[in-house]
Amino acid sequence: MSGAIRHPGGIEMTEYLLDLAGIRKPCQGRAADLGAGDGCTVRLLCGYGFDAEGIDLKPAENVRAGDMLKLPYDDGSFDLVISECAMFQTGHQAEAVREALRILKKDGILLIADLFPCRREELRAQLEEYGADLLFLKDHTSFWKNYIIERLWNDEYISEVCRLADQNCRYYLAGMKGKAS
Repeated sequence: MSGAIRHPGGIEMTEYLLDLAGIRKPCQGRAADLGAGDGCTVRLLCGYGFDAEGIDLKPAENVRAGDMLKLPYDDGSFDLVISECAMFQTGHQAEAVREALRILKKDGILLIADLFPCRREELRAQLEEYGADLLFLKDHTSFWKNYIIERLWNDEYISEVCRLADQNCRYYLAGMKGKAS
């Protein structure tokens, strides 16, 4: 599957996330894409000027094999960490968020676009408990639903959708900034 199919909105959604966080070209520093797939977002981040790399269960160009629940990086290694439609798939989303925050520099930015099985207020409280300052929290569930309908229409059914049908899942975009010590 291409990057556009692996997450709703494809590269345009990634650019929208970066824009919401105030990230504009040219950039400097290190960036990591967790659940990087084929490396599409890694290539975009490199185009922004970041020294970027990805982690995924399967390696690809600029993407090393690894588990986002046990990242092979030191604490505070990255200025930007991004994850799109991947943390939920781990089955341990809270651990994935904590691990992403661990490798984030104190004033770094974590961007997430993913499913969260809770309401906005619960998610806000959970994210704040992780010790990061929330930059934004946008509910994009209707966009995600349209994406799923399009995938179904194009006969690209994602089996995970069936499992989620009875849960109160919402699709959120979230940005956080690591707290300065």
